[in-house]
This record gives sequence, C-alpha cells and structure tokens, in this order.
Amino acid sequence: MYRKLNQIVTDTELPPKLLGQLEEIEQGLLDVIYQIRITCNELRPPLLKEEGLERSLEALFEFTQLRTNYSISFDCSAFEDDLSDDRLIGLYRIVQELLANATKHSNATEVKLGLSTRSGQVILNYEDNGIGMELEDLEKQRDQFSSMGIHGMKERVRCMNGTIAFASAAGGGLAVYISVTAR
Repeated sequence: MYRKLNQIVTDTELPPKLLGQLEEIEQGLLDVIYQIRITCNELRPPLLKEEGLERSLEALFEFTQLRTNYSISFDCSAFEDDLSDDRLIGLYRIVQELLANATKHSNATEVKLGLSTRSGQVILNYEDNGIGMELEDLEKQRDQFSSMGIHGMKERVRCMNGTIAFASAAGGGLAVYISVTAR
C-alpha cells in the first residue's frame, strides 16, 4: 500500500492540495510501518534465537538508551547461553519489564544488569539508583493494575522454577535478584 501511494504521489499532474494530503497520509503510513516493526521485534526479537540472549539484550539496551535518560551497564562475563526457548523469551521479557519500570517510575540515572550462569541456574541481577519503592506497598497492591508488571515478572519467574527477591528503600533505588533453572 505504501509503494502504491508513493507512486501516486510522484504524479506531477495532481492538484497541490490533494498532493499535500496524500503526502500526509504517506508519512502516517510510514509511522505505522515503523511502529509495527518495533512491536514485532519486541514480541519476538529476531536476534534472540539466532544470536542468543546476550546479543539480544545488548540490542535492547541500545534501543532503550535512545529513548531514556539513564545509562545501562551490563555484565554477562560469567554467562553461558545454553537456554531453552522458553527461558530465552522469559528472561528477555523480564528485562524488558525491568527497563519499562525504570523508565516509568524510577527516575534513575543508572541501571546495572548482571547475567550469569552457576550450577544449573541463571542469575539475573538488576539495580538502579532511582527513587526506590516501599516493598510493603508492593504486596498490598498485588492485584491492582499499577503493579501488573511486577506481578507478571513474578509469574514468569515462577513458571521457570525460579525465585525473585526485591530490595529497596524510599530514595535508595531498587534491586531485583532473580534465579531460574537453566533448563
């Protein structure tokens, strides 16, 4: 549809008013195509299966840093990428949610992520230097919409036979420690 519209717009005999409207539609269509590509990549990053979790996360971090005001440091020096498809996508989604929370709520300037493999476990550690949160409020809001992201992370971790722990104090940033079985 975009190519057909582009061909029509190149017609030199179009009235200027119609040409302007068609160019506006053409630009809107380009925006929609771009958003669809981003959504598809977020749902199932093409790099995940081909390049593995480490490279996929690095691409996610690069993309995130274009849209946010915090820096991301990532250490995966002790990580062995031998994970099932479920683990790959599950861990990727958890990191997406952690970054989304940092963007929306934390006011952080630094986010640190660590990914390692140890004794059949994959360890994912997250820390930010943001405003933190009251952990008691997290439990009280368990079923409310405002904590859906955290509830979703907990469910993903549970489905991967893992554990998740939060550490925070108001004004003291947030730390999330996740451990899941590698297979």
